[in-house]
Amino acid sequence: MQITKWKSLRLLWLPWFIFHLYIYIEISFFVDSPDVIQVIRSLMTSSILIGCIFYALGIRFLNRTFWQSLLVLGIIDELIGWFEEGGLDTVTVVVIFSFYFVLALYAFQNKTIWRFHQVSET
Repeated sequence: MQITKWKSLRLLWLPWFIFHLYIYIEISFFVDSPDVIQVIRSLMTSSILIGCIFYALGIRFLNRTFWQSLLVLGIIDELIGWFEEGGLDTVTVVVIFSFYFVLALYAFQNKTIWRFHQVSET
């Protein structure tokens, strides 16, 4: 685990993701009584939110391949969930889109976090 330089835009996301992680864990694991498949799906979504928190803090944790695989599995899981529900809720889509958008930035695009040896410019 390594912390990179702070970026103010990333830090603005931090309270959003911490709040949603708390609410999601509270509802998914303690209010509902999940079965095995629901526990796996909840752990996947919780891991996505934890990845978003790592992005907001600028912390490199595990590797990019893990987060890229989790992103793909999470999108597939979300599409299956929407198919099971039979429709899309606008508010839910906007909130969930923010999770996957930030995780995609963390897994694919953000070179300041994943660059192992940064060269200082003189």
